[in-house]
Amino acid sequence: MGLIVTKPRGSSQSIIKEQAIGPIDGITDVYQTSQTYFPGTLSVFFNGVRERYATPLGGNQFQMPAKPRLGSKIDVEYVRY
Repeated sequence: MGLIVTKPRGSSQSIIKEQAIGPIDGITDVYQTSQTYFPGTLSVFFNGVRERYATPLGGNQFQMPAKPRLGSKIDVEYVRY
């Protein structure tokens, strides 16, 4: 997935959909978005399934509850700040 920017009808806010930034290597558990997200809007998807326990760290970072293994996919969706 590349960067996808959409605006809901009647809204001025942009929803960003993209792959998380950071190595998926079984060691790393902190990842980034390409832009700062508005607090409370970050959704993380691990191998296509919504990850309910990812921890937003603020700015453009978040932490996964476990270290994703090589070959996994992490996508994010958020409102740009």
